[in-house]
Amino acid sequence: MSDFKKTERQRQAIDLLNSAAKHILLFGGSRSGKSFIILRNLILRSLKTKSRHVALRKHFSHIKQSVWFDTLPKVLSLCFPQLVSRLKWNQSDWFLQFPNGSELWLGGLDDKERTEKILGKEFSTIFFNECSEISYDSRNIALTRLAERNELKKKVFYDCNPPRPSHWTHKLFIEKVDPISEQPLLIPDDYASLLMNPLHNMENIDPDYIDGVLRQLPFALRKRFLDGEFFSDDSDIFQPQWIRPGLTGDYDMIISTCDPAISEKKTADEAAICTIGITKAGKAEEIETIHGRWGFDGLISNLHAVEARHKPDYAGVEPVAFQKSVAAVLRRDNPATRWRGLDEFGVRSDVDKVRRSISISYLLERGVATVNTPALSKQLLEFEGGDEKNDLVDAYVYALQLYQRVWNPKPVEQEHVIVSYDERVRRYLDNRRKSMAKAKQGEGKDPFLGSRW
Repeated sequence: MSDFKKTERQRQAIDLLNSAAKHILLFGGSRSGKSFIILRNLILRSLKTKSRHVALRKHFSHIKQSVWFDTLPKVLSLCFPQLVSRLKWNQSDWFLQFPNGSELWLGGLDDKERTEKILGKEFSTIFFNECSEISYDSRNIALTRLAERNELKKKVFYDCNPPRPSHWTHKLFIEKVDPISEQPLLIPDDYASLLMNPLHNMENIDPDYIDGVLRQLPFALRKRFLDGEFFSDDSDIFQPQWIRPGLTGDYDMIISTCDPAISEKKTADEAAICTIGITKAGKAEEIETIHGRWGFDGLISNLHAVEARHKPDYAGVEPVAFQKSVAAVLRRDNPATRWRGLDEFGVRSDVDKVRRSISISYLLERGVATVNTPALSKQLLEFEGGDEKNDLVDAYVYALQLYQRVWNPKPVEQEHVIVSYDERVRRYLDNRRKSMAKAKQGEGKDPFLGSRW
């Protein structure tokens, strides 16, 4: 007989997992029972008819320890004690076989050989465990295997401690938009979600875990692991509420800037060209940001095309090592080109990208600057100033720095700036150091900023 007693929130989760929705996300704080209730549902689906199911996580070693050796045995012993002795645990291919021939597989998307082996099969259910760690591309590739033919309605389950609002889970399940195009989902009712927090699961966890552990976490971590909120912390340079669209098409000035790159390798940085329009009121509206691994000739071609399309009043290329050759070729092709090195306008590229970004962030905060390209919006929200790909951000920041130079040397009087540039830099560095010092148990070295500061 089962010893499992459902909490009220677990009953709601079970109803949702069995609803008409195809994609179901359980999100919330740590130890709230999300994975437990999803695995219980996977087992019930396995027992209904001979079928195959899979639980995936970014790293196989993590799902092996957390699910195979921990949560799955707990679910079986509490909810299906009569079934335990009749199961076959295959620890060479890592799947659980049920008496009716159904299989529950485990996989990590970091193991190419195992991933290919698993994704060579078809499944009735896919469970993305800790999906905040999984890329949107990996999720989409795995979904192609949701194709097993049987009587079961095909389902996709997800669980996570909420990441930033820029993550694809927030786009799909909260905003109900496509993470790439940001257009409304074609079938929004196919996506359903439920918040599950530790306070909803007090019957099954140590009471001291709430007050002794979760409530002692720093604010940002507490919002994520106790309150279960999609949260952007104060150390983020660009806050989600600052990223606003806006495109009037009526401009007194056009500015184009380029963050160049010439490699065509898939792992290389992309070149990015951003164009903004300045309205009569001084608002800087992003018109377009194009990007790609074009090679040198492709870069030159796109720079010419942007100039022909938008006829910018000012056009600047980051003055990197090969900028002179870029400028020389542009002028050879078109002696009247407006493309110049950004240093000719007084925009420096030797200042690190964190300080450059902070110097223009108030324009977004005050609604002076808009963002209309989804890929740029995504990079802004994910920007941390480290070595991650942020080529579109660089081009956009250069455009706003050039705007500061040529539209009005003092676009915002100092007394009207909510927080000064120096204060923004100081707060950013202090927040980074504090959070990383705690994460590193007092070591205090920020892996993003190192010792440069």
